[in-house]
Amino acid sequence: MELRQLRYFATLADELHFRRAAEVLAIAQPTLSQQIVALEDELGVRLFERTKRSVRLSDAGSIFLTEVRGILEQVETAAEHVREAESGRRGVLEIGTSGPPMNSYLPRAVRAFRAANPEIALNVRIMHSSDVLEELKLRRIHLGFGRAGMQADGLTSLRLWEFPYYAVLPLDHREARRRAVRLDRLSGEALITYPRTLIGESYDELIAFCHAQGFVPKNVIEVDDVNSVVGLVACGLGVSILPHTGTLQAADAVTRPIAASREWTFSIAAYWRAGAHVPLVARMLDAARESARGTDSLSL
Repeated sequence: MELRQLRYFATLADELHFRRAAEVLAIAQPTLSQQIVALEDELGVRLFERTKRSVRLSDAGSIFLTEVRGILEQVETAAEHVREAESGRRGVLEIGTSGPPMNSYLPRAVRAFRAANPEIALNVRIMHSSDVLEELKLRRIHLGFGRAGMQADGLTSLRLWEFPYYAVLPLDHREARRRAVRLDRLSGEALITYPRTLIGESYDELIAFCHAQGFVPKNVIEVDDVNSVVGLVACGLGVSILPHTGTLQAADAVTRPIAASREWTFSIAAYWRAGAHVPLVARMLDAARESARGTDSLSL
């Protein structure tokens, strides 16, 4: 049983005339007759009662017509949904992001996207930057946000946002009241940061910058998430250096700008599969670009 046969049957049921039905379908009348006979033979029932002067649905044909109309409507609905998805008017957008974008401009971009595309289902998953690339390669997400500079075959990236680094200090630290902190005044203290396995070359850049600024840590304490970093700083177990991407959620820790560090910034980029035609990705990128325009710097 073919879809075209169902369409032929439904059209003939509407017209109840072989010539008119063939004209509507833009096919030859013998072709229509042959296909209706083939359909009846496959079903083992007579769908139409024919005389030389008339054609009408049989009882079986009337029952079959109800089912066929439902099938044709479902097919048309599915086709329309596919066209809407191709044009970006329907679908699901899966996003993966590391923590810094979520603490800065990404929520603003997501809200703008949802307001402009209320019919689109949008899912956001939090993960480490290194996992963003892996999830893209596995096609589990359409778009990822993480630290700039990561490389992966088959992926395209766009640098979006840059943030200065700030020192994170215990509330009662001797440098906590200064407007800007000289890193050499922190020398000999523990540095609390992420492991290199999570932040890649950013780890080497951080250590090199600290040494260039005269900050030689007593030791390095590595933890896997920002809450652990800030929590250990609040406990007085060391200091940290983090990108200034949003409000610090810790009562016993403060952030201060780093003196002479304006050229050292943390960059966030968007990543997606090269060559992928996903209109929703393009719309989300537009929202991400707009999210940081005309805004004041993020407060701490």
